[in-house]
Amino acid sequence: MTAGARLFWDNANRRLTTTATGNFQVGIATAAALAADTTVRTMLARVPASGA
Repeated sequence: MTAGARLFWDNANRRLTTTATGNFQVGIATAAALAADTTVRTMLARVPASGA
């Protein structure tokens, strides 16, 4: 995940993801994270679904 990426909650897998389809947007990554990382710094924010 890159800093500034929109993050979504994947309820089926119980984790954050950058995949929008079928998931709920919960915030924005405030720092980059590698694929092997188990955490990502996130600003939780109510943001429009369109990303506008």
